[in-house]
This record gives sequence, C-alpha cells and structure tokens, in this order.
Amino acid sequence: MLNNEIHIIYGSQPLRMIKEILAAINLASELDKDMKIALKPNLVLARPARDGATTSPLIVEGIIQYFWEHNLKNITIMEGSWVGDKTSRAFKLCGYEDISKKYGIPLIDLQKDGFQNVKAGDLNLKICNKVLETDYLINIPVLKAHCQTLFTC
Repeated sequence: MLNNEIHIIYGSQPLRMIKEILAAINLASELDKDMKIALKPNLVLARPARDGATTSPLIVEGIIQYFWEHNLKNITIMEGSWVGDKTSRAFKLCGYEDISKKYGIPLIDLQKDGFQNVKAGDLNLKICNKVLETDYLINIPVLKAHCQTLFTC
C-alpha cells in the first residue's frame, strides 16, 4: 500500500468488510510474524459502539482474524480511556474482554502505563511505554464530533 492511498468500503458488515479492505491493500505483506502488533481502538468511555463514541469490536475482531489468517498472532489491544472513566470498564462494556478471551489477546490499560517524553519536530510528546515497545500500531478511530477539537478521526 502506498502512503498516499485512501481505500473506501461501504456496507453494514464490519467484520467482513475490514477483512476485505485489509486484503485489498495486502497489509500482511508489510508485516513479519515476529512483529509486536498493537490495535488501538477508540474506547474513550464505557459506551457500546452503537452509541457512536467507541470503535466497534467487530472491526477489531475482523483485523485479528485477518492477521491470524496470515500467521500474524503477536497482537495486543491497548487503550486508555478519557479522564473520568476506566479503561477496564470500557474493555468490558464494549465487548473487548470477550475478544481477549476468544483469541487469547492481552488487553493493555494505558491509564496504568508509564510514559517517555519524545520529541517530534517542535513538539514534546508524552508517549506510553507500551506503545513505544510496539513494532506496528494500528489506530482504529471513530469519526465523530468532539468538544475540544470539533471532530476526531
């Protein structure tokens, strides 16, 4: 896949659709079976995906299935919920505990992780340690309105 490509798929079956689009871009060809892959859904709060604020667990499950079909099994799911909510509660309520049990994939609560200061251009960013230990990070955002930035994606 080229960095300047955008791939779009339409439908109402997220598990099947995510596997199709990952196959279309041939993501597995860019990865090695020993790589540490982290999936970072948007679980800003403990609300089911149908409410529009959190990433559908079906999308994450589709990504996991695609990776497993290509012998890429060194996967974690990591997230840190918004201040005022608990990531562990979001993992449970949003269906990620079920995915973790089904596939034996660890859930990493970034609210409980330390961080390192990382310079990026003129910015000094605090990046969680577990993220820095990852070889390949897939951010799985939810396009939505946001009180601080007008929208997120």
